[in-house]
Order: sequence, then structure tokens, then C-alpha cells
Amino acid sequence: MDAVQRVFTDGGPGGGHLITRKFWKAYVFDKSSLPFGLDIVSPYLLPMVHAGRDETIAKINEHLDYMAKDYQMSSYQWREKGSMSADFALSLGKYRYFFIHHGPQSMRGRCDREFETKSQYEATLTILAALRWNLDKGRYPDSLDELVSNGYLKKLPMDQYSDKPLVYKKTDDSFMLYSLGKDFDDDGGIHNKYWGIADESGDSVFWPIQK
Repeated sequence: MDAVQRVFTDGGPGGGHLITRKFWKAYVFDKSSLPFGLDIVSPYLLPMVHAGRDETIAKINEHLDYMAKDYQMSSYQWREKGSMSADFALSLGKYRYFFIHHGPQSMRGRCDREFETKSQYEATLTILAALRWNLDKGRYPDSLDELVSNGYLKKLPMDQYSDKPLVYKKTDDSFMLYSLGKDFDDDGGIHNKYWGIADESGDSVFWPIQK
């Protein structure tokens, strides 16, 4: 909305019109990223093509509503269903709404970080619950369901990279707890120490603690 204040007039047809030169100067650093033709069309004609201020604001608000829905989806759900906000933006005319097309299409990066933090929090609770179980019973639980049904956990810790809980496996003297990671594949608990940086293969192992 700050950008709208900067590059649209306050009044006129449609509540105001786009001031193309201001938009290009403030937000377009590479004109080749604009829809074909907009980099050569006279700036005086573009305000006649683009939607007015009021209509643009209405579409921006719709776009933000879809972004809010995207924000509620895990990475797995995003992969299966796609981005509602991006689909909505693509449904808009690329010339009439190029102001919106040139802006951010989704909040995926922020969503991923939010869900990763949530997974780490739930994994920590699960690890503590399993350790408490071992202190009480002298063994580790056979499954995460046991921790929930016996009150050690309130709910199963969900993996944002699948439609299932975090993977729990008993070992000879301990257990493993991990997420499938950004490749969405179960690699058997093979930890990717570069997970979240560049290489997306391998799992994100929460326990045992990885060096």
C-alpha cells in the first residue's frame, strides 16, 4: 500500500492513475522483467492501460487474502496444491495489473521458516517426552502414539515435509526422530548437515543430536 501511495495519483478516473515514470524509477531496476512491450510503450500511454488506483487496491487486498491462506499451508501442502496467491496473480491481466505482477507473489520463504521453527519446537517436546518415558519405564516408547495416549505428549508432532508425523524409530539403545526434509523423501534418517542452506537432499535429524 505504501507503493500505491508513491506511484498513483490521489484522484481522477478510477480513484487515481499510475504514474509510470515514478513506478519505473522506484521499483523496476530491469525493464526486461516487465511484460513484453511495456519497456518500449510511451509512459504517457501506460496509465490508460493499467487499472485505476481503487481497482488496483481491491485486487491487492484479494491477493493478500490468498497470501494469508498460503501462509497456513505446510511445505507439503504447498507442493501438492500450489500457491493460491500466485495463481490469483497469474489470472490477472499482465498489462492491466502489471503493478501487482511485479510485486511479491507469495510468502513461501517466510512460511517455510515459520513451519521449520514449529517443527523444531515440536521435535524438542517429543525428544523430552521420549527421554521422560525412558526414565519412568526403563525403555523408549515403541511409537509416538504411545507418548500421546499416555499423556507424555498432547499431540503428534507433524512433519511440514509430509502429510504425516515426524519419523520416529527405535534403535538398540535409543531412538531416531527426523523430518523428511526439503526433498520430501524418507532417506532413512541420513542427516544432511547442509539442510536449509543449499543442498536439499537427505533428512533433518533432530535426535540423536548431529554434529
